[in-house]
Amino acid sequence: IAALPAAGPDTPPRAPATPVSQLVAEAEQIDIIAVALAQTVALKRSLPGPSARERLEAWTRANAIFFDAESEYRDPETANRRLRELALLMKEAGSVVRIVGYTDGLGGLERNSPLSQSRADKVAADLRTNGAPADRIVVLGRAFSVDISSDLGPGSPNRRVEFEVGFDGESAGGGPGQ
Repeated sequence: IAALPAAGPDTPPRAPATPVSQLVAEAEQIDIIAVALAQTVALKRSLPGPSARERLEAWTRANAIFFDAESEYRDPETANRRLRELALLMKEAGSVVRIVGYTDGLGGLERNSPLSQSRADKVAADLRTNGAPADRIVVLGRAFSVDISSDLGPGSPNRRVEFEVGFDGESAGGGPGQ
């Protein structure tokens, strides 16, 4: 860094690099931005988050349980974690959840119809074990195929159980609203 020349009696005073008025204006703009940011954060904290039902609906749209063969979970650890999450959401929301079993195209209707039901029954039993209210579970096996992949056999994503949030008033056990 070069040293500034010494100011002597014949040296005029040096003007600042940035005028003070410009620095004051920039500081005021920073203050305005800081206040707006603080107000935005406070407003965001005061707004309610999604309702329990909305969180349940989002979860059901994003999750499924997949099967390898028969009624064996493809990834038991992931399946059990998801079912614990779902049971908690169901209790909080108080909503009915349909558990819908599917198969791939192998095996034919006579074999696949009971298999899709068996997969849904397994998931329902594990949900109840995790504390989901039994009267809020509706179990369905789809006799027809709704493929999400052209893959067949073990590892096919068509071998799955999906979840649907039931309608207000829908209940497996004839509870409130029936």
